[in-house]
Amino acid sequence: MTAISIRNIVENVLKEHNADFKMLAESIGISEELLLEALDSEALQIRVLELISKELRIPLYSFFRDPNFEIKYYSKEQKFYTKDITPHREAELMREIEALRKQLADLKLNIKNDI
Repeated sequence: MTAISIRNIVENVLKEHNADFKMLAESIGISEELLLEALDSEALQIRVLELISKELRIPLYSFFRDPNFEIKYYSKEQKFYTKDITPHREAELMREIEALRKQLADLKLNIKNDI
């Protein structure tokens, strides 16, 4: 795996857009010096990376992915994420919704009895 710095990625995209670091820094609202310092030290905050990715119109993950990585969409290999917790959360939310509906019905009944 070839290591490529975030600064190199940004430089390459800027070249493609005929832009420079000053233009990028101005468009995301920070100084050019701060941007270059953060890129050189790779001490960027995620929100700054997000702003850069939006401005350059590249996905945020492209700063971290190996450029030689190939996605195997039809691979029979086991997936990294194998545990699905969604149904449990859905069940919990459904219970909360049902409890809220009951509370609402009780409130409506109380209001009706008070009238």
